[in-house]
Amino acid sequence: MTETAPPTGSPSESLPTILLALTLIIVLGSSLLDLHRANDSLTKLDKEQTTSMVTANRPEAQLNALARGVQQLADGGNANAAAIVATLQANGVHINPNAGDQGGGKTDSK
Repeated sequence: MTETAPPTGSPSESLPTILLALTLIIVLGSSLLDLHRANDSLTKLDKEQTTSMVTANRPEAQLNALARGVQQLADGGNANAAAIVATLQANGVHINPNAGDQGGGKTDSK
């Protein structure tokens, strides 16, 4: 009894496997490229949103600084400033003189 070696397939038998592997590589590469583009887009949008938030917070910081200045005038005895502070407090706006530029006066919702 002689044992024979298994037949080595012809090139046409391994062709489907090679084509399948190439297709898989192309699909995965395309998906990776799409993910990279989406990541770049999200990074760009994040930077734009950060810029917008800084711009949007600027008037609030200015208003808070103005309110603290009016509060200081009222504390110094200025009757007009005291009237403005009283009106603000009647409308639910409380001025925090110790807050920094970013976290100034707070508004209570009614």
